[in-house]
Amino acid sequence: MTVANVTSWSAKASEYLSDATDHHLCIVEHHLQGDKHAAMIANMRRMKWRATTTEAITKRAGTSGGTAIFSKAHLVVCPWHHWRPGEYKAASGTAWTSISARIRGVQIAIITLYLQNGIGIAGSSLTHLDEITRFLQGTGVYFVIVADWNATPEELLSSHYLDIWRASIVTPR
Repeated sequence: MTVANVTSWSAKASEYLSDATDHHLCIVEHHLQGDKHAAMIANMRRMKWRATTTEAITKRAGTSGGTAIFSKAHLVVCPWHHWRPGEYKAASGTAWTSISARIRGVQIAIITLYLQNGIGIAGSSLTHLDEITRFLQGTGVYFVIVADWNATPEELLSSHYLDIWRASIVTPR
């Protein structure tokens, strides 16, 4: 799995990801909406990637966030809302998206998440984390969340979400 916080989608990001050999690309903070968002999806599909995405949201000074999971087109993966219609209340929110994937015979949820910069685990971040909590409780499967938390590991630990999810933090070395 390749994880990229691209900060803003660009030709350079697309070129970098076109050479990826992993099965899944988890993209955080692409900042795209509308036609530009659709163009990103079309471009990745031309390169044989299946797309599950959320658009960036509008802010005073432009856009914020936007998440995507691209999976090799030959893999059997799907967004949760297509996997078992009506069984799960949410498969994505305004700041996160997820897919169902089987890895070595085990079904897992792969989730990408972007939390607002500058507020830590508070405000709208709590809303998004609560959405993910309800989603995870509804699925009952193993999961991985790749994110731009915009918070320190200590802030995330003190929020108690890791306890609720029975999860731990893994950071890059």
